[in-house]
Amino acid sequence: MIFYYFGDKEGLYRAVLEKAYREVRDGEKKLNLEGLQPIEALIRLVEFSFEHHRANWDFIRLVMIENIHGSEHLANVEGLSKINSTVIDQLSNICDAGKKAGIFRTDVSALSLHWQISAMCFFNVSNRPTFSTLFGDDLFTEKAQAQLCDQIVRSVLAAVVLPEELGKIERCSAAAG
Repeated sequence: MIFYYFGDKEGLYRAVLEKAYREVRDGEKKLNLEGLQPIEALIRLVEFSFEHHRANWDFIRLVMIENIHGSEHLANVEGLSKINSTVIDQLSNICDAGKKAGIFRTDVSALSLHWQISAMCFFNVSNRPTFSTLFGDDLFTEKAQAQLCDQIVRSVLAAVVLPEELGKIERCSAAAG
């Protein structure tokens, strides 16, 4: 059946990659960030990324394996760039609104912001086994994970919000409330 539906095992693997990325992008779309204030929209997107990655170890493993293989399979998934462009579009809209409102730095890039969010949320899952072995499990309790999510939100906000506006933010994430 693999050969019938996917051509070969690599075709099946590419289909799995596409489905995994489509699921994360669909989850981001369901956040309905349009109409939210830029800071609130950014907070929700960061929190979603953090929780999605925590709940989807298989997604993280797929990405790790694909990186080991130099992204050779991902490069051959047709339409994946279009699927993944939605998160950049969302972040561009958030950044544009924040700049227009005078609360975001003018040099903020949606692409680099996505990289930063992904890096921190991904590391939390991908390096958990080695980090836990070396330093213990303290950061991986529910309470510590909520605090870590809040810390990531604050880090992202510090990178994009103008310093004079940063001090006005009362709530950074659900973990803080």
